[in-house]
Amino acid sequence: MMTKQDLRSGTLCGILAAFFFTLMGFWVKLLEPHVSVPMILFFRFGISLLVLLPFLGKEYPTLFKIKNFWSFVIRTLLNLAAIGCFFQALKYSSFINVLVLVNTTPFFVPIVARFLFKSKTHFTLWIGIGIGFMGVTFILHPNQELLHFSSTLAILSGILGAIGISLVRALSKVGSIRQILFYNFFLATIIAGIISIFSWAPITQEDFIVLLGIGICGALYQLFSTLTYKKIPVRLSSSFMFLCILFGALLDWAVLGLIPLRESLIGMGFVLLGGLWMLYFGRRYLFSQGP
Repeated sequence: MMTKQDLRSGTLCGILAAFFFTLMGFWVKLLEPHVSVPMILFFRFGISLLVLLPFLGKEYPTLFKIKNFWSFVIRTLLNLAAIGCFFQALKYSSFINVLVLVNTTPFFVPIVARFLFKSKTHFTLWIGIGIGFMGVTFILHPNQELLHFSSTLAILSGILGAIGISLVRALSKVGSIRQILFYNFFLATIIAGIISIFSWAPITQEDFIVLLGIGICGALYQLFSTLTYKKIPVRLSSSFMFLCILFGALLDWAVLGLIPLRESLIGMGFVLLGGLWMLYFGRRYLFSQGP
């Protein structure tokens, strides 16, 4: 049963998760093309693992005592594939377009929750999702770039992400937050490390600093997103990722000097309105059990 306290803390965690996800993607976009995606994934998860280890504390004795081990493995593979598609798409498409397509996740979450957990989403919440999607279309400025293969990768990332975060909600009932994060970072580091052997290349000091930023932001994103999915149903919590589009536009403006057009500003307003709609009506319709 979701409480008002869960909603407040879950909202804060959701906003922070969206911010660090956007910042992680922005660092990837700035990285030189000669750093391969497997290498970026290896550093992203490896650094996140190093950041997590000091905070495991009393978890060490029970770290490997988990139920449904293969559920942790499947969730890690889904997360690794989703982020890999996201990073690959960033190399070939504009930052804001990729963010928009990757964050189609909230549209797929109700379908996944219905299929995996028989969870129903109230029609009123679909209205909020629709309002958010209107904002997405304003910000996107649809063009020929959407027909590029990178767009398919970005949408695939959104679908895989929807399945992955639905599993996090289920895993949080059989394992602790630290266990979920540890297995995700540990297994993903090993897999990405093996794959990166075939595309490994020397990196500069500047690249390493950027990779360090990607790893830290990735760890913070994973922490806050996991806390969000634990506190509130994914049908509501996933809507916070729409804020990535707003944060992405702000980063484009503040760092690269790309000033949002009038349509983009209108779109940001719709995105925020859709998120507020979801939060307001979520208190009424998401107090039932299920993801």
